[in-house]
Amino acid sequence: MKMYQYIIRRLLLLIPVLIGITILIFLLTRIGGDPAAAYITPRMTHEQIEKVKEIHGFNQPVYVQYLYYMGDILRGDWGISKAHQDMPVLDVIKLRLPATIELTIVAMLLATIVGIPLGVISATKKDKWPDHATRLFALSGVSIPIFWLGFLMQYIFFYLLKINGLPHLPLYGRATAGMYPPQVTGFFTLDSIIAGNPSMFLDTIAHLVMPAFCLSYVSLAEIARMTRSSMLEVMGQDYIRTARAKGLSERKVIYKHALRNALIPTVTIIGLSFGGLLAGAVLTETIFNWPGVGSWAAESIVRIDTAAIVGFTIIVAIMYTIVNLIVDLTYAYLDPRVRLE
Repeated sequence: MKMYQYIIRRLLLLIPVLIGITILIFLLTRIGGDPAAAYITPRMTHEQIEKVKEIHGFNQPVYVQYLYYMGDILRGDWGISKAHQDMPVLDVIKLRLPATIELTIVAMLLATIVGIPLGVISATKKDKWPDHATRLFALSGVSIPIFWLGFLMQYIFFYLLKINGLPHLPLYGRATAGMYPPQVTGFFTLDSIIAGNPSMFLDTIAHLVMPAFCLSYVSLAEIARMTRSSMLEVMGQDYIRTARAKGLSERKVIYKHALRNALIPTVTIIGLSFGGLLAGAVLTETIFNWPGVGSWAAESIVRIDTAAIVGFTIIVAIMYTIVNLIVDLTYAYLDPRVRLE
């Protein structure tokens, strides 16, 4: 099967997956309480409330309600967020999602760029001090709670440095007041580059350092562990011994022959971690007051904002699905045998 045929096949398989997700979320909203609450505000009269129920089909049988529900999703009518000044949920997502995606991408890049080399070094230096140090680092990554790491970083890199008169990292937010770049893409790093303002760019990067590292730490540790494990398995294969017997340099054996095959299970971890980072951003964004969908979801849970919680769930589910598609396509690129299945 050619690559473009495999891509089309995987895209078509997304349709039943997305339908299944909407059915599950629909049933949960009906079990969890009155679904009309997503569209009702305290200022509405009884007549307006009845009108809302009629428009969205809440007085109809359940199977008919699902058709109304799908129509609302496709039209972008996801309800009203009471946790965000009664704004439409989709408008809040459009406003806040770029901040979460920017933070998640930076965190994932950091985890991948650092995690894979650490895993390779650990595998090639097995049972030596670099291997022990990497395993200790990975163990701490999966053991330290995100909220504790966040508070610890704030104490060290903001409070301690500040009281000693040393340069320190920003405590919270995406940018310093008065340094917000013009909104073009919603990604402050890109917007500051587009604006041609190096000061804004550096300020944005400084605000990203602590939350991105905090969010990436667990994924970084998992990627390093999986890369190490995969590399150790691959390094014992016959074709690696053959490559060495041919006189190839150790660097070429490791990075050209071993690493490509070892990356297949690592890609799975990276893909799942990316989706997990989107959901895990709730804690990180709350600690660092990052104005993304994660902090909005946390506030919505406290205020029992049903529409916002459902909207966040839909976005995370869609992102997970897209990431899994990218993982499958990466599999097919790294190992063409996957396309034959």
